[in-house]
Amino acid sequence: MTQLAFVSDADVVTSGKDGRLVRWSIAGEPRELHRFERPIETFRVVRGDTIVAATHDGALWLIDHGRPPRALRTGGAQVTRMLVLPGDAGLWIAYASGDSEILDTRSWRATALPRAADAIRDIAAAADGRMLAMAVNDNTIHLGVGRTPAEMTWKRFAARVRRVAFTQDGLLVSICTDGTVWLYSPARRTWVCVPTGTAELTQMVFDDTETTLFMFDVSGHLLSLDLAAARRALEV
Repeated sequence: MTQLAFVSDADVVTSGKDGRLVRWSIAGEPRELHRFERPIETFRVVRGDTIVAATHDGALWLIDHGRPPRALRTGGAQVTRMLVLPGDAGLWIAYASGDSEILDTRSWRATALPRAADAIRDIAAAADGRMLAMAVNDNTIHLGVGRTPAEMTWKRFAARVRRVAFTQDGLLVSICTDGTVWLYSPARRTWVCVPTGTAELTQMVFDDTETTLFMFDVSGHLLSLDLAAARRALEV
């Protein structure tokens, strides 16, 4: 299995390297939505039961209300990340080529964002949709700020970044392959760097109150970071 997601009525959809996209009922009964000829890299439920799936060859497919899949993109660079933007603002799709685009989930037209110089590792959006961040394979963070994606001004920062995320109050958190955590306040335009003493950070998650950041390193160790203290440091 490559991914799992809940759909509107609490059923579960799973994808696999065998190319199967399957919907599972609460009772555990499977219903195959489609079987692609190539492995499924990732998918997103974008509105109700509407699904956008990316196959291994870089193609994008729309699966909508039981109709046969419709090709939104016939192939190319592999999709590395997909993210549904807040407020039904579209589906953000990032590629191994460094390209990314916002797909309007009603018209299915795509708007290109500024191209990165290397593969995009991770993407994140602020809760109000006014900030977007990309972790790029050339060890840079790209930050866009603006009212809409089309109006954003983009800046680039150097960091060995693996994952990016925003807190609800707009703090950008980046974990890195050199074991550091970078935190950035766009409002104050200030950075804080926190070395963790480990070799490489791989995953992160916030607690419910977003006062603590939990991280895993490459060896499977669990680490935590006091975000309240980090916020105070950013205000200095």
